[in-house]
Amino acid sequence: MPATETTAAAPTFRQRTAAYLEQRPRLRRELYIAGGALATGFFALPLLIYLAGTLTLGQYGTGNLGSFLADFFGGLFRGWLPVWGVVLGPYALVLFLRLCRLMLRRVLVARDDMRN
Repeated sequence: MPATETTAAAPTFRQRTAAYLEQRPRLRRELYIAGGALATGFFALPLLIYLAGTLTLGQYGTGNLGSFLADFFGGLFRGWLPVWGVVLGPYALVLFLRLCRLMLRRVLVARDDMRN
């Protein structure tokens, strides 16, 4: 009987990425936060904007929800800044809140240092 060699297959890109993220929990957490914020900007906010607009202003100018979403996602491809602001807004809010927390911590530490 011939001896058979067992060779391990090279890890796939997905396996290498999973191993990389396992070693870096902060990066993994940041990717989850960014992904959730971007998903909110892509899917939830356009629906909420349409709902708020129809309740306060009446029917959308060119039709219904489908035409609003077509205009919204068309604006993404055309590079309209207000549309990109809606998409990136939730993540920008997360970054702004982090900045506020950092500034508050520094102020509190400086105040404690002045007392001591």
